[in-house]
Amino acid sequence: MTKLKGILLTEGMHGMISQVEGLAKALDINYSHHTVETKGFWKVIPPKFTPISDSVFKKIECEDVDLIISCGRKSI
Repeated sequence: MTKLKGILLTEGMHGMISQVEGLAKALDINYSHHTVETKGFWKVIPPKFTPISDSVFKKIECEDVDLIISCGRKSI
């Protein structure tokens, strides 16, 4: 049986990275880490006021994943 493939989404803070990596290792999956980044002035706007749009977030390249693990308000 092959391992599941997953991506880990965080805002790039070390505490968040260690949490998602710990869960991924406990689940025994192959994973790659991606940082969620906003464009332009959206970086200073609180997440609850940030719209979900391609014009706000930078695109994350991923293909054929089975599982997404995220941590942080902007990552969710």
